[in-house]
Amino acid sequence: MIERIREYLERAFAHAPQTAKVLELKEELFANLVDKYQDQLNNGASEEEAYNVVIGGIGDISDLIASMEEPRDVDAKRRRAAITAVAVALYILSPFLFLVGEELFHLEMLGMFLFFGCIAVATAMLIYVHMTKPETNPEETMVEDFKKWRRQSARSEAAQGSLRSAFWLIVVVIYFGVSFYFGIWGYSWLIFIIGAAIDRLVSGLWHLKEDGDE
Repeated sequence: MIERIREYLERAFAHAPQTAKVLELKEELFANLVDKYQDQLNNGASEEEAYNVVIGGIGDISDLIASMEEPRDVDAKRRRAAITAVAVALYILSPFLFLVGEELFHLEMLGMFLFFGCIAVATAMLIYVHMTKPETNPEETMVEDFKKWRRQSARSEAAQGSLRSAFWLIVVVIYFGVSFYFGIWGYSWLIFIIGAAIDRLVSGLWHLKEDGDE
């Protein structure tokens, strides 16, 4: 019966472009269908009943294939990418602005204001990028559930990657800021060890939360 599921997908994807993304999508969808088929069997359904339920819940695969062929919201993605690039640049520039305020104008408070101001603005920009990603309200079919799962997984990975990048940029900024300000280069490297511990802790909590939501 599992082979029938495979044959159904092969027919459904027969006219789809044989790109790496589409082939990967087909394999992921097949694995998802097999899992649901096994769930039906475990719940007492016969093989034929389980097959009919799984196939009947697939929905329109053509929309799913089309979404792989034509990326949407290209301009919005480019805009978010540009904002992210500016935010990263602000993180990198923040220690230099601190030095400009302190060394050039001899105003320590100005340097600190520029330093933390850049970090605050850059962090706000990254939060804005993450929060403005579009949400959809798809139909309740298996394909739509699968599309939603793929979107959520991709967004989760992207959000985690962005936050970790921002975190380590902040760690680097703090390292240079503390080292320059206090002149403790021999000990300030411990900041990276503390940062690594925090990174692992937050990553573990992130995965625990995702497991709890599933």
